[in-house]
Formats: sequence, structure tokens, C-alpha cells
Amino acid sequence: MNRNVFLRKLGGRLLRTISISFWVMVISYSLMRLSPGDPAEARLGAGADPEAIIKLRETLGLNENAFVAFVDYFTGYVFVALMRDLTAESTLAAKKEFEH
Repeated sequence: MNRNVFLRKLGGRLLRTISISFWVMVISYSLMRLSPGDPAEARLGAGADPEAIIKLRETLGLNENAFVAFVDYFTGYVFVALMRDLTAESTLAAKKEFEH
């Protein structure tokens, strides 16, 4: 019985953590997307070549639909987080192997 209560609490907290993380990502993405000004123009400066601004906008994905850009942002964030964890695990395994 105690195990079921523990698993239920753990599962509930895990779901809340995932939900909160998702909404923080939605809010931060919305703030970035809705902020005034053009990020490409701000990065290159006021006297930048219009072709360079267009190229940077394409590189940053600012010309895409907001939903498609959010999906790219979300999947990119998850991919980077997973790769960082996998890299850390392989680094720890290599250190343990080196020490023995």
C-alpha cells in the first residue's frame, strides 16, 4: 500500500514538472516572438545590408509560421537536453573506465 502511494505521488509530481516546464517554454517563446523590433536587424545594426538581414532572418527561422517555429524550438530544446545528458553519461563512463 505504501508503495502505491509513493508511486502515485511521484507520478503526480513528474506530470506537474513536465507541465510547468512546457508552459514556461510557451511563455518564454511567446515573449521572444512578441517582443517589439526585428531581432535580425538589432543583431546586425541599423546600417546593415537588407540582403544580410533577410539571410539572417531565414537562418534564425523568423520567416516561418509561429507554430512551426515553436515546434522547432521545442524539439531543438529537448534534443539538446537529451544529447547533453547522454554526453555526460558517456563522459562519466569514460572517467570510471580510465580510473580502473
